[in-house]
This record gives sequence, structure tokens and C-alpha cells, in this order.
Amino acid sequence: MFEGEDVSDIWRGADRSRKNPLFWRSHSYARRKAMLQGDWKLHVNRGETVLYNLSDDPGENEDLAERYRGIASRLAKLLEAWNESFPNKEGTGAVVMAPIDLPLEH
Repeated sequence: MFEGEDVSDIWRGADRSRKNPLFWRSHSYARRKAMLQGDWKLHVNRGETVLYNLSDDPGENEDLAERYRGIASRLAKLLEAWNESFPNKEGTGAVVMAPIDLPLEH
């Protein structure tokens, strides 16, 4: 298992990407939340949403949230649903997980 997803088929030669998004948050002063799905990485920090396409911009230099509002909105909804699944929504520390019970749209 890798981050909540069985990837043993990849070790045996399968050519595929992750099926589930990866979510995380920090309990720092800023209480940041983020997720990764495919090439898209979304950060939410104090209500500000930032979107990157890691295949085109691995250094995360160009915010694409305005240009790709639909993708940013869809990912933000998934991120918020994941965050709402915790009893303590503000977090008590760094959390990384990829729940399998969220509806995933590709």
C-alpha cells in the first residue's frame, strides 16, 4: 500500500497513475490544506485557492486557479469534503491520507 492505495500492480510492471487523490493539511499558523490528483495540485490557505499543473510547472510558479476555475472548484470541493470528514476540522497536526469513500470525478 502506498498512501492508502494498492500499487503492487505497478511494481509488477503495470503502467498507470494513482487512482485516488492525495490530501494533506498542516496545523501551522496558516492551517494549510492541499491535494494532488493526477497532474493537478491545489492549495487552500486562509481562503486563498492556488492551482498548479505539475506536468507543465513542477516548480509551482504559475497559479492556474483563475484560468481553470472548473478544475479548481471541483478539487476544492473534494478537499473540503475530505477536511469535513475529521471530527476536529482545524486539525491537531500534519495529516496525510487518501480516503476511498469520496466521490472521484475524472
